[in-house]
Amino acid sequence: MNKKNIWFIIITVVLVIILAAFAIFSGLKKDNTVDITGEYKLEKVTVDKKEVDYSNLNFYYVFNNDLTGNIIFEDVKTDFTYEIKEEDNQILLVIKQGNDNVLTYAVTNEENGLVISHDTLGSLYLTKSEVPKSLKQ
Repeated sequence: MNKKNIWFIIITVVLVIILAAFAIFSGLKKDNTVDITGEYKLEKVTVDKKEVDYSNLNFYYVFNNDLTGNIIFEDVKTDFTYEIKEEDNQILLVIKQGNDNVLTYAVTNEENGLVISHDTLGSLYLTKSEVPKSLKQ
């Protein structure tokens, strides 16, 4: 082997390593999924810069692992399914009834809960809180 062949082999190996590293790192995409599983109490709603306090009511959102959920208000319980997806670098919560998308919210994780926001309906502030056993039935 002469020097040209050795340099050609070295340069080829280095380029292959660089391309392989680039392919690996581009394949490692950041996982932006938000885990909202749990039980949340509705604390307040903000609409048009007006804040309404709901903390004294028994108003809960429940998000299960199997992408089903419930809205519980006093003794009324509504079932729904949901989906978490990313669109335009924003995490979205899509609430469905049957096969129809009913509402789409932007989701933000907070220290002890969630904020889900809708363009026209405003923002809902939910804190992690167990649903009382009397309401789970």
